[in-house]
Amino acid sequence: MTYGVKELVAGLAEADGVVRTRAAGRLMTALVERPDAHRELLEALQVAMPPRPALVLGVTGAPGVGKSTLVDALVANVLRRLPELKIAIVAVDPTSPFTGGAVLGDRVRMMRLALEERVFIRSLATRGELGGVCRAVPGVLAAAKLWGADLAIVETVGVGQSEIEIARHADRTCVVMAPGLGDGVQWLKAGLMEVADVFIVNKSERDGADALVAQLTSAVALAARGLRRRLRANTSSAPLPKLPPIMAVSAELGRGIDALAEVFGLGGPLSLHTSSTTENATHAQS
Repeated sequence: MTYGVKELVAGLAEADGVVRTRAAGRLMTALVERPDAHRELLEALQVAMPPRPALVLGVTGAPGVGKSTLVDALVANVLRRLPELKIAIVAVDPTSPFTGGAVLGDRVRMMRLALEERVFIRSLATRGELGGVCRAVPGVLAAAKLWGADLAIVETVGVGQSEIEIARHADRTCVVMAPGLGDGVQWLKAGLMEVADVFIVNKSERDGADALVAQLTSAVALAARGLRRRLRANTSSAPLPKLPPIMAVSAELGRGIDALAEVFGLGGPLSLHTSSTTENATHAQS
């Protein structure tokens, strides 16, 4: 039986526990598959903009850098620190240009979170959309908020240098890198370099990780100096942009995950505030 978005929203509000999670999943499916569902959601909630979790983290980077493993390690860490927090994970997988299908395999690397009641994992296919995400992301984030998510993490498909759509959806954009995928010159190119709020060098136990951190540090400083000059040319009172932190971690070994959680303000008991997190993210999109 097919339900309208209004009925799905009402059912979600009345449900609890596993039933609530299933109701959220049905609402997400409607928002993904029906072109008019987004408008119906706004009408059902009587709002002009869809609701969002208090903090939305975007995790992006090239294929093979370990994004899914990193998300799994970060979420497991945060759940231990913040026992009341509810987290939604939106994992975007590529759609085959030939069959139109998608493996939706990112959740395979998050199996230990599958039975966690405080975690909602939703896989999405790009459905031909460019930019690393898909057009259903705002609706899925709204459904995650209605489910009760305080934090949402959106993991993009493996992206290149110009696929930066995630920055439109996330309060903080994390660009994940790994040793052996290019030299420092690559990071001087426009695109991901300019939208990153945090750079994460994953697989830091491997050879070349220290060199990558050093190259990336130089590239970030050089790019920031250019941006500072442009801002000063526009107005002398403009605030100077902060340098995005560069975090060396090993998601597989669990190294550096505590420090990474603290960078996002998830290091201990707290209330998430969208105003502070959004303010901290503006430098990359100015």
